[in-house]
Amino acid sequence: MTDTDLGALSSETLDLDSGDVAGQMDLGDLVDEDVPSPPARYVFDAADVPAAARVLDHAFKDLLVGADGWGAVERGVKELGVALPDSCQRALTLLSCRPLKQNVGLAGAELAVDAASLSTLWPRVADVTDDEVTLWTALADAVTVPAAHARLADLLFARKVPKAGGYGRRAAQAYIDAVDRHEIDTRTAVYLLRGWTLARRLKDLGLENSALDVMIDHVDVLMENRNRSMPGAMYPLLRVLCEKPQDSSRVEDLRRYVNLVLKTLAASETREHLIAEVARLRRKLLGSGKLTQELRDVHADEVAGLYRQAHDAPNLAVRFIHLETAAKVATARGLHEEAKKFVAEMEVINLDDIGMEVIRTSSSIPTWVIESHLDPYTEASDWRTGIRLFCTDPCAPTGRIQDHRALAATMGKDLLRLPTVLIRNGMPRYTLSTDEEQDKEDVARSAGIQADLYGGVLVDALQRISQRYGVPAVDELTAVFLELGAVDPRLARSLAKGFGYFWARDYEAVAGIVIPKIEAAARALLRELDEGIYQVQAAKNPGNYPYLPVLLDELEKLALDEDWAYFLHWQLLGPIGLNLRNEYAHGFIDDVGPIQAAMLLRAAGMLITAAPIADNSGRRIEVVATAPLPPGRDRILDAVLARTSRTASRIFIATEGIRRKLRARHLPET
Repeated sequence: MTDTDLGALSSETLDLDSGDVAGQMDLGDLVDEDVPSPPARYVFDAADVPAAARVLDHAFKDLLVGADGWGAVERGVKELGVALPDSCQRALTLLSCRPLKQNVGLAGAELAVDAASLSTLWPRVADVTDDEVTLWTALADAVTVPAAHARLADLLFARKVPKAGGYGRRAAQAYIDAVDRHEIDTRTAVYLLRGWTLARRLKDLGLENSALDVMIDHVDVLMENRNRSMPGAMYPLLRVLCEKPQDSSRVEDLRRYVNLVLKTLAASETREHLIAEVARLRRKLLGSGKLTQELRDVHADEVAGLYRQAHDAPNLAVRFIHLETAAKVATARGLHEEAKKFVAEMEVINLDDIGMEVIRTSSSIPTWVIESHLDPYTEASDWRTGIRLFCTDPCAPTGRIQDHRALAATMGKDLLRLPTVLIRNGMPRYTLSTDEEQDKEDVARSAGIQADLYGGVLVDALQRISQRYGVPAVDELTAVFLELGAVDPRLARSLAKGFGYFWARDYEAVAGIVIPKIEAAARALLRELDEGIYQVQAAKNPGNYPYLPVLLDELEKLALDEDWAYFLHWQLLGPIGLNLRNEYAHGFIDDVGPIQAAMLLRAAGMLITAAPIADNSGRRIEVVATAPLPPGRDRILDAVLARTSRTASRIFIATEGIRRKLRARHLPET
């Protein structure tokens, strides 16, 4: 069919109607051939056993461990030229590809036998038909390859057939024997692990000792390889060797052996996850949690390994991240001097040398949308109206938090999320490791886009006020703030000075004077609300004050709107968001721009002029209304413009957020 043909198709051309389709389609009309029939169940036939045994021996000569068993039976049937019923081949395939896996983070290995460890592809061993179990039993005495014998005996042990313990011991021995003459790799490791697991479960000291002896031989071979390129084979064996053996006569010798191996690895390993695993196993051998010299040595070796990893990093960016990891672990282990050394090395790395890129994007929205926000600031004959509007707009600069949560959930749903390190001022600020942390960062990213848009409007509004009316005097501004509801003249005057610094374009001075006053205003609001937390904490710690996070949390619980609470947390506190208060407290504020300064003035203006109310409706903080709603047709026009403005803003945030996410989701924030 050509493109023209496709374009010509329509419901009229096809003469189809949704009602017609619904009426004509009926599941009952499906013919039997359209529904696949279930596979035939296997019925045991002793004549199948010789050929089936040959096929299994052929398949298991490669030490099958799971998905590699798919197709092995069919290949065996074809290559050996034997004839087996399809139902028998299916039964052999299901037992051949049943997963055999190492225990994650623990010693040993398990064969998947129950619903918890299986997908719908394999039946539980308890649900396998009696005919197939009869076939397993016959084949267990007919196969000659140890790996095939191990699988069959293991399944019969799991099925709890008569004399199941005997099958368990046969399986354990066969797993151990199966690795002979095979190259050491993860397959031989998992077979040894399964043999050891069965021996421990059956409390058979002889079988366990046999498994341990072979494991030690394998570890010796792997340690002779300087590159030690098969950690997936060696470390699972080491986990077993760190377990206390049932044979008490082997405890000390085994402990000395594995401790020597782990010390050797600790002195040379350069991969973070393996460094951590070596340290964990060494701590396990020590047993006691007391801080002995041996434990100090383990901590020191772990930190030294992490530093070795950083030193061997292929570039500065990777070195930077590895130094951060080393510093964190050193701090957690009490090695504070080492941590200081690592941090010092991080500080001398110039981010410009790392080659990190700042991703910038831009989008546009109609000019009239912005102008509809800006015009009211300069419509009146006096600057006071614009300042009142600036301080009392009830909308938080970051917008509605519920919109950002919904948008972030949509943005992140189908994107790959990798652990991300957020960097600020040349140092790691926060690592996003979990989905919850990534969700919070996505919300903050969306809120930041809204704040950039709104902050730009605030900057233009203040600039237009000064251009039209001139810069108001500090005393006159103070009087306006007091009229708006400020109860503390000192806070009102500091806010007025902040506006003056803004118009003088000294944005760093704005931050310096306004940030402490935001905290002071939050404390004042709690006192006005007669909230006990302030008095209690002040009494418990004379000369100290509750921290801003505590103040904002209490205000949000008591009275503060959720959108404003999020804006204040996002703007002032870390780790996700601008974190301006903490950056200022630690001396990192040196590049405050006009948008950040305007939003600081907005936050301070809201808190300083807000009215704390306690009445029959409860306690709340009321932002003074900007102006009464216009009457008649103007009110309808105002509502239309407001809705249009909000819609345009949401479209802008969505498109800008998706662009930023697609371009920079794998890059650290700078």
